[in-house]
Amino acid sequence: MAEQRGGEPPNYVARLSEWADAHLTLVRNISTGLALAGVIVLAKSIKLKKWHSNGLLLVRLAGVDLTSDGVIWLKEEMKPSQMIWFQLLGRKESALDCFVIVNKGRFSSICLNEEILRQGLGKTVCIEGLAHESRIYWKLHKRLLQAEMKAVKKKKGIWKEETFMEKLKEHISNYKFIQKLKQFATWLRIRL
Repeated sequence: MAEQRGGEPPNYVARLSEWADAHLTLVRNISTGLALAGVIVLAKSIKLKKWHSNGLLLVRLAGVDLTSDGVIWLKEEMKPSQMIWFQLLGRKESALDCFVIVNKGRFSSICLNEEILRQGLGKTVCIEGLAHESRIYWKLHKRLLQAEMKAVKKKKGIWKEETFMEKLKEHISNYKFIQKLKQFATWLRIRL
């Protein structure tokens, strides 16, 4: 074994290495046994894991009142192969109130709750499951309100206003005289 020189502390790594070299078969047997034990534990955990779903997971977008256009947008936008993360905020009956985060490529992801509000496809409502006095509630609610304000400023989705020409066109087409004139024009087209 390594001899100790003067007042130097013993080199434990060198001593362990020399011991392992002297008892190589014992070290091999121990490492093989540990590897087998690891494989057995892994096999049991895989066997115990359920590979099928027992039902649907009801998830609500926390803080968002979704419109019918929003539901259509979600069906078009979401793909079954997409990785989705749920940030659970609360639970009401059998539904979970969550912030839903979707991966959009390797380095980016979006929060669906905010994106729906940014597109004007919903309105901000109170976040169920969080105490209204808590800091996290106000932090998340502020994010949702900021996303909704972007849609309001850009006049997207439900915040879209008709232009002057669209309003004028609708107003003119609602006049009885114009409607009778259109009927007369169609009658003339058919007769001639």
